[in-house]
Amino acid sequence: MNANPGNELREFISQYEVRVGDIPTAICLQVYRRRSDGKLLIEQSHFIKTGIQYLPYAVSEFQGLDETAAVSQLKKNILGFYEQAVRRGYAPAESWLVPNSNFQEL
Repeated sequence: MNANPGNELREFISQYEVRVGDIPTAICLQVYRRRSDGKLLIEQSHFIKTGIQYLPYAVSEFQGLDETAAVSQLKKNILGFYEQAVRRGYAPAESWLVPNSNFQEL
C-alpha cells in the first residue's frame, strides 16, 4: 500500500521499529503528515499476514489521532494478529511479514 498516492506533499515526522514476537525481521514504520489536510500517514516496511488472515493487514491513514496514538494503535493491531495466530496453534514464521514493495528506506 502506498501512503503517498499522486506524490502529494507530506512532511516526515518520525520513524519507529517494531519487533513482532519471535520473528527476527523488524517492521519499520515511517510517520508522515499530509500537508493538504493534516492527516497522519504511516508507511510500513512489512505487513503482517498470519495463518488466520486472508489478506495482509495494511493501514496507512489515521484520522483524528496524534502520532503517539496512531503508532500505538498500529503496533497493537499488528501484535494482536500475531498473538491470535499463536494462541490458535500457528508457529510464528518469517513468512508472516510480507514486504511492502512501495516502502522506501530513509
